[in-house]
Amino acid sequence: GRAVGLAVQVARGLSAAHERGVVHRDLKPDNVFVTSDGVVKILDFGLAKLVEPVSSPDLETVSEGPSEAGQVVGTPAYMAPEQAAGKPLDARADIFAVGCVLFEMRAERPLFDAPTPAATLQQVLGAPIPRVSTLHPYVPPELDDIVAQALSRDRDARQANGDALARELESLLHRMTPEYSRDNLAALIRASVPDCVSTAFAAAPTCRPAASCRPPAADTSGAASPPSVMS
Repeated sequence: GRAVGLAVQVARGLSAAHERGVVHRDLKPDNVFVTSDGVVKILDFGLAKLVEPVSSPDLETVSEGPSEAGQVVGTPAYMAPEQAAGKPLDARADIFAVGCVLFEMRAERPLFDAPTPAATLQQVLGAPIPRVSTLHPYVPPELDDIVAQALSRDRDARQANGDALARELESLLHRMTPEYSRDNLAALIRASVPDCVSTAFAAAPTCRPAASCRPPAADTSGAASPPSVMS
């Protein structure tokens, strides 16, 4: 239940940002910190973007400026497919990133792990996405389903925002840990985290807005290639 408890706090933190019209755009293990009090802190909103409402009141889409068209920012291994493709983003891009982090926590390996940022983007855009249960058979089926939904390449199939994801995770946590309540979640996590620790697994290259993100040479196979990322 610890992974679910951590994810609940991450989702609640993102929910607060999404409610204020902000998409983080660079959620990853290095940016999730657990204090000795069991409180999860989401760090580094340096790539965060204000968004403007679109057709659905539950969804928000990034308003991209002319200089950002086709530009890729973030950490390739935790990008949503639409982010890797340089498309406009909404809160669901952060949901995909949470799915990547949850997958890594339970499967004990990154979902996308290629030797270069450009190759990682190719994986994000087209590599098969396994269910956690294929690598970790003791994952609860409900958690397996939640992670699989968050990792859908079709963003319309993902949880709509941090609040929607948090509600699903909290419902699961109630069933896994009957003593759970939102008030004592930090205490439950603190009991399993003896010292002030970061949940970071390893440093991952990040493409900042100032980085040069140029399209690579054409793919001779005829398949579309993602923009390259220079860390």
